[in-house]
Amino acid sequence: MDRRKRSENKEYKNPKTRERKKRVREKRRKRRTFGPYILIFILLSASIFFGVRSLSHNVERTVARIEKAIKTDDTAFMEANMDRLDVIFEVLKKSYSDDEEKQDEFVRNNFKNLDIKFLNKLDIDGGVEVTLKISNVNYVTCFDKIKHLEEANQHEAYMRELSKDGAEVKSTDAKIFLKKKLFGYEIFESRDFINGIIGGALDLVK
Repeated sequence: MDRRKRSENKEYKNPKTRERKKRVREKRRKRRTFGPYILIFILLSASIFFGVRSLSHNVERTVARIEKAIKTDDTAFMEANMDRLDVIFEVLKKSYSDDEEKQDEFVRNNFKNLDIKFLNKLDIDGGVEVTLKISNVNYVTCFDKIKHLEEANQHEAYMRELSKDGAEVKSTDAKIFLKKKLFGYEIFESRDFINGIIGGALDLVK
């Protein structure tokens, strides 16, 4: 017994032993100190994650984002979130001109007067059916108004006709289907939606 006590006393008096025990106590104290902060960080991160996810599943925000993507020719958004609108945009551009600058001007002016309003939504199996009111100019009838001009003058006149304030627009109701992803929705356009954003131009080819 006396021998063990002497051994313990030697360990206690040994500077290395005291330093090791001090480090152990310090680590334990730090764990107790930082533990609650780590928990708070985890909870905060989780709340931000679910908050962002909730916002991304807001239908009216999604409708506003669709309108913005169309007006700004945001093909990255279309490719990532929409069923076929990026392909339709590509066809629309190339059908107008081979000149990329003119293509960009055409898209920008063609959708300047676009307005997409949320009307209502219906939760159905697999997602949400959304009804919209869409208004825009008809790019075909706009071209009819300037086609008598010389070809060299047509482009600028056409851009003015498409984008002018108070331009004649056609309004139509259309549905889209939203399928939930982890963040946001996968957006499926209907024929009426496509027809609506181009001002009823598809009605001319029935």
